[in-house]
Amino acid sequence: MFVCYEIFLALALGYSNSRSQAIEVSIVNYLWPALTVLFAVLGSNKKPNWLLYPAVMLAFIGVAWTVSGDSGLSPKQLVANISSNPIVYFMAFAGAVIWAVYCNLTQRQQSKHNAITLFFIATAISLWIKYAFTDEPPMAFSWEAMGYLVASAALMAGGYGLWNIAIVGGNMVFLATLSYFTPIFSALFSSIILGVTLSHSFWQGVVMVTVGSLMCWLVTKEKREAAG
Repeated sequence: MFVCYEIFLALALGYSNSRSQAIEVSIVNYLWPALTVLFAVLGSNKKPNWLLYPAVMLAFIGVAWTVSGDSGLSPKQLVANISSNPIVYFMAFAGAVIWAVYCNLTQRQQSKHNAITLFFIATAISLWIKYAFTDEPPMAFSWEAMGYLVASAALMAGGYGLWNIAIVGGNMVFLATLSYFTPIFSALFSSIILGVTLSHSFWQGVVMVTVGSLMCWLVTKEKREAAG
């Protein structure tokens, strides 16, 4: 599941038609915090608070808002944008579902061993096989590209390694809560690095995704406190 998620996310970003679409795809991927809480609640023996479903719906509406373009939520424009490159949106959404399930299963296993290194090796092998058997242009190396590569590798390895340790030994719902504001930071840094000016409509959708995910945690938090 880890390998599938990494491949889906990498290819969704790589096959995007533009930098703006790549940022949109990343926001679709950030449905995973809300889905993580939703799956955790549905997988437990407790009856979920009915407010959980509107919270998840708000996160989905936020994604639709960002993908619709500069004119706000428009079903016609939403369909048109997705139809222009449906595979990247499918992979981003499938990745969000896979990562939410992965987090729940990893937390339930309570394993003392962190297999993140093996997961990354398997991901790298899979991507190299994909590169070898497809008609891809040759890689262009430069000092700038190598700098991005080293920085990306360090951040990804450290981030995923620490995340797996925290998932196994910590509170998964609380960890997901700390990730609710990630879409905002992700969109901000992406717009700076990629040199893309994001519209007010896009930011409105990002805020909806964040608020919807945060509401998921608040609803489950109230439920846990009431049970206590």
